[in-house]
Amino acid sequence: MSYLKIENLSFDYGSINLIKEFSLELAVGEIHCLLGPSGCGKSTLLNLMAGFLRPRQGKISIDDVVLVKDHFFSPPEKRQVGVVFQEHCLFPHLTVAENIKFGFRGGEKQNYLKELLSLIQLTHKAKSFPEELSGGEQQRVAIARALANRPKVLLMDEPFSGLDQDLRIKLRREIKKILKSVNLTALIVTHSQDEAVEMGDRLTVLDETGAYQSGNIQELLERPNSVNVVRFLHSGFFIKGLFNGLEQRALTHNGALAVAPLANFKDREDLKVFIPYTALRPALGPPFLQATIINRYPGKWRTTYELTAENIIGDSMLMDNIQIGGEFDLGESIGFDLKSQNNWIAFS
Repeated sequence: MSYLKIENLSFDYGSINLIKEFSLELAVGEIHCLLGPSGCGKSTLLNLMAGFLRPRQGKISIDDVVLVKDHFFSPPEKRQVGVVFQEHCLFPHLTVAENIKFGFRGGEKQNYLKELLSLIQLTHKAKSFPEELSGGEQQRVAIARALANRPKVLLMDEPFSGLDQDLRIKLRREIKKILKSVNLTALIVTHSQDEAVEMGDRLTVLDETGAYQSGNIQELLERPNSVNVVRFLHSGFFIKGLFNGLEQRALTHNGALAVAPLANFKDREDLKVFIPYTALRPALGPPFLQATIINRYPGKWRTTYELTAENIIGDSMLMDNIQIGGEFDLGESIGFDLKSQNNWIAFS
């Protein structure tokens, strides 16, 4: 059952139609990440949810309580929505406990303060001031303050972007554990794919045109609804094909590939056939695709390789050492087979 519902939401930024008929439904306790390039409207969606902006059209409801619809507009203070911004925005002259209590509604008690301090594991720093805390501790205090008014939905805008990489990884795992422990529905904006995949039960990828796609990570990686989703997620590559309407196949230099049924292509139309990296495996015999390593980027956890191959659209492919089946040197050639004969997604 849907708990948070956003229906056909539209918002104009000046003459720009930034949000176009956006719809999303979240279940109770779902953590959902909004992912996309700068300027695609991620933060704007949070501001519309919080009531800081008013949409041109659409409906927003939480637990069947309407917040926005037609001419009705509930102000931010009545929405039972908590907000955590990129900057911690703590009051420097208040202690940890006082910062959290600032978010209390009139009836909250000292016991709830103790509960929140325990939840963020900062009971021992209740009397400390923000300048005495690490960046990760400050962000946990900001989250506790957002939870102080017992929100039904928590909105988080790039909550880990100001932290170093190791702390980001540690803190996002801690925060996910906290959110799950209180079964709180959360909508999180991020630029980081790793962050979105690790924290989100589901994701929504947006682009600058207002198009979007929602789903779990496997759906987005393997069944994208646009070229922009593929390019943003770096989830695969395209090969050139020619549509054979009689057989519903794309004829390529790599062989004939069955195209997803009900595809609306004309016979002999040029296609871009999407091959997700997850569909490849090192070839045991004659390969489907022969690729050559042209760059190698060592990382902390894995090595990323840039490969080129004939017939692909674009300059190169990006795969890691797990995807290509080992460690290789520049100039080495690798053959790949397809794991299965799917009905492949294609774009005109």
